[in-house]
Amino acid sequence: MGGHAPLGDEKGGRTARLAGGGRRPRRARLWPDPAPVAAPPAAAEAGNRQTGLTSIRPSAIVPTHPIVLRRLKRGLMKTVLLSIARDAGALMLRYFGHLREGQVKMKTSTKDLVTVADGEVESLVFERLRAAFPDHGLYGEESGEVEKGHGARFIVDPIDGTVNFAHGLQHFALSIAREESGAITHGLIYLPALDELFYAERGRGATLNERPIRVSPQANVADSVVATGFACVRAGLKPDGLPIFNHLMYRIRDLRRLGAATVDLAYVARGIFDAFYEMELSPWDVAAGLLIVEEAGGRVTGFAGADDPVYGRKILATNGRLHETLRRLIEEAIKS
Repeated sequence: MGGHAPLGDEKGGRTARLAGGGRRPRRARLWPDPAPVAAPPAAAEAGNRQTGLTSIRPSAIVPTHPIVLRRLKRGLMKTVLLSIARDAGALMLRYFGHLREGQVKMKTSTKDLVTVADGEVESLVFERLRAAFPDHGLYGEESGEVEKGHGARFIVDPIDGTVNFAHGLQHFALSIAREESGAITHGLIYLPALDELFYAERGRGATLNERPIRVSPQANVADSVVATGFACVRAGLKPDGLPIFNHLMYRIRDLRRLGAATVDLAYVARGIFDAFYEMELSPWDVAAGLLIVEEAGGRVTGFAGADDPVYGRKILATNGRLHETLRRLIEEAIKS
């Protein structure tokens, strides 16, 4: 039967094609073949285990095409951050409901607590981030800025909602944000007691446990549910947020206070709350959450509208539709 040359003629046929100019065209490569990658030493193996990544095989090819590199870096960042969050959450849960006498202390007042878990979680997160991204700076609630990076840094709150954590309430969270050139590029909030992991990367949307989330569609302020907090009271500052609270209370459906700004922001992104406002907050309270809200379709500003919500110490996060109405009501309360 026709159609197949004998196996013994395959080599000869190939030689004939080459001699006759019938060379098969080769595909263009996106990058040149690099030299073989040597097997990583034992120290690198240990570092890979710390970041939750598998070792690079000697046969692995590392591409240099810019598009491919960006995709690899994006995947690496997410993989590392999610791995850190799960391990940090497991550490929190070992202490949750089992804190002993002496493991809860006051920082600035009886309203401002810190536990032994706060320090241990921050140490774990810093160690893992340092191993995976040694060129990044580290800035945490408990340690302050411990390392300056080369243009990028991570902002970490090991346990936001420490009072909740110390009293057995489930609304506490780990918050990690990546900041570069003054902009938040990645945000993660993890509530281990509820196993709710919120994640966002600028320009790529927001997710809860890997599923996309969106802010609420609520457009009527009278039907809205708004979250708030009183960090100003915890810090002993005057005036406090009660004038705003009182002014809004009669103009919306209801107000809620969960005791953790990161959770409030995550729940705005998820569409549970229609808005959140608070004053006297720190960067680690809001950095991750504001990106998650924005990537879920919401809007985040300071009370004045144009001020910086990360470092301005006042934040208003909404589904976008209610933003200007609520901002105007807050301004009215402040001026009254």
